[in-house]
Amino acid sequence: MPRPKVVCKLDVIMSERGLTNRKLSDATGITESAISNMRNNKNKQVQFSTVEALCDFLEVDFGDLFTVRKREE
Repeated sequence: MPRPKVVCKLDVIMSERGLTNRKLSDATGITESAISNMRNNKNKQVQFSTVEALCDFLEVDFGDLFTVRKREE
């Protein structure tokens, strides 16, 4: 049975708000490369402090930032 995949919706949120990696990095202290990896769903793990900083700055909840999708076999 395939495992579910956690998907980060940061790219959608940033696009809707006209935010660049640089602007978000400057506002949160998260590196631009970490933001880019999250936007492109290349992370295998994310630190809680990163998630907290994003949720705080973007004024969203965890469920607004991440979703779980079923993987195709």
